[in-house]
Amino acid sequence: MAELINDTPFKMPVPPIIAKSSAWRLIADVKHVLITGAYGNLGQACMVEAGQQGWHATAISRRTGQDLTNWPATDHLVSNYDSFDLVIMAHGTHRIISAKATTKSDYDYVLDNNLEASVALTSALLKYDKLRSGALVVYCSSIQATHTRAQRALYAAAKAGTEGFMRGIAAELAGAARTVCLRMGQLQGQMQHIKLDTAEIARLQQRCYTPWSSTADIARLIWQLYEQPALTGACLELDSGQSRNVW
Repeated sequence: MAELINDTPFKMPVPPIIAKSSAWRLIADVKHVLITGAYGNLGQACMVEAGQQGWHATAISRRTGQDLTNWPATDHLVSNYDSFDLVIMAHGTHRIISAKATTKSDYDYVLDNNLEASVALTSALLKYDKLRSGALVVYCSSIQATHTRAQRALYAAAKAGTEGFMRGIAAELAGAARTVCLRMGQLQGQMQHIKLDTAEIARLQQRCYTPWSSTADIARLIWQLYEQPALTGACLELDSGQSRNVW
């Protein structure tokens, strides 16, 4: 059992479907997903799932020099992309530090790479009209947004801010595109199959704990959420129940 942290290494290979050129254009009937944090564990799982789903994928990662907190560069990057059916914001950083030891540098590192990166990318996507009708934007939060351990205050603030921002964007989009936030916590168990229906969504919205076993499970869940056209503005808590027991 381990907490999901988006920047830890993930060994599953990335399929060769990453779009890097502004001249690259999609075949009209192929779905297009944008994945940030593409070299983190969840990001790479989503890249693999995109390949299995037959989607084109565009990857963004700080590890390849694509800093979303550089607003002009993010605007330029997004303006050269085709529009998206699905956006998965799997970026994020985590720093364990006490409040009395926190510096401005710590604040900038955690808040910028979690919340500001999401705000800058969302702004560019809307500014350049890059969300297709009915598109889904997935923001990644953490159980720590509501149930925080000591020395995680900055991370909790960044993720709580992400959740509030997601709800505001859902209201702004007014159904033209959709948003959802995944509040991830402790993972355990082994799931062989995932089946998501309306009742399951309702249980998740009521913060029912579900033992998602891996980032691959969560990646498959995201594609199932894409197929739920009425779902928007929701924060779904994916946790085995261990987070509250431990924290």
